[in-house]
Amino acid sequence: MPLLIVPGIVCVGVGGICLMTINLKISSLLTIGSGLYIAILSGAYDSSVITFRIIKVFHDYGVPYRYPFIGFVILHIIVAGSSLLLHRKFDIKSTDEQKSETIVKINSNNTGMFLEKEKGLDGSFERSYNENSEIDTVQNGPSLKDSLCCLPTISFLFIMVVFMLNFLYYIGTINSRLQNAVPDQVSYFTNVLSYIMFSGVVTAFLPGIMAESQRKLFKDRKVIKQRALLPNILPLTTVSLLGIVLHILSFFTSETTLYIEFVVITVFRSFLFSSAMLFVVSTYPLKHTNVIFPLGLCTGGIFSLSQYAIFLWYNQSTNAQYQVKIFMILLLVTSLVHPLILFMTAKDACQKKDTKSKTCVPARE
Repeated sequence: MPLLIVPGIVCVGVGGICLMTINLKISSLLTIGSGLYIAILSGAYDSSVITFRIIKVFHDYGVPYRYPFIGFVILHIIVAGSSLLLHRKFDIKSTDEQKSETIVKINSNNTGMFLEKEKGLDGSFERSYNENSEIDTVQNGPSLKDSLCCLPTISFLFIMVVFMLNFLYYIGTINSRLQNAVPDQVSYFTNVLSYIMFSGVVTAFLPGIMAESQRKLFKDRKVIKQRALLPNILPLTTVSLLGIVLHILSFFTSETTLYIEFVVITVFRSFLFSSAMLFVVSTYPLKHTNVIFPLGLCTGGIFSLSQYAIFLWYNQSTNAQYQVKIFMILLLVTSLVHPLILFMTAKDACQKKDTKSKTCVPARE
């Protein structure tokens, strides 16, 4: 029944948010390569678009839609059953709890200074900390209110709105653009887009490798905020630049630029969600990630409803289409304010010698 499509889409959206949030928690258990893990997870999520392509192929061969969907339901039951029965509660403590136990144990020896071994994204390394400030940072940390009200979080919510709106705008207008550019090959290019977006599991390695290299570059910074914020500047800036390039390409109506656009939108999507997940995991305490990341997705989703007004604007005339493209480019330019805020926050923390962060304590600190 057509009425079942709407609740089905809602279930897919809610289930996807839950899946990505849970895996954010799992990434914190990895001592190395957690950035790459998050990126590959996001890429696999992006590549799920191929499932409907598979259903379409079956339908083209005369198989009714209901049977492939029944097959997917059975597959989900198998996966959910194995997770429920085989992956019971493990006796694994979070990084925050391990840090607290380490600090309490050293504190019992009444040492004024201590040498702590940090096991984080970039492996094991040693650093000397002041006991009082580090105990307060790790054990108490910022409250959820502090994390939500700080400037980097507010700008993060803003860029999620900008990025998701741009992505949905492109997907929503691609069909009409294909009908104008290549009216006889709409089905062909739609299939090409689905196949290229399936490669998201491959392009996801790009933000993952970039994240790993950035964390290694800044791992020896003494200021907590610098180690947390600086590695996210380049990946988030890349998202904005990819979006700008995508809309510039849309000014040209040729088959060659369409292929390039499809590649750029796939890489853009990989960087979008991977960079957002990496920012949340590396910047906030583990206990806050399951609030801040879904909040970013929900905020972006709610404001993305404005895409319908943009579609109406886009369909008014040819001049309106150019106006919308320029508007989206300017919107992406404003998203560069978030990396700038991260840089200024880290610079300010360095000038103040802020080794006791009250608004940003990474999950691995």
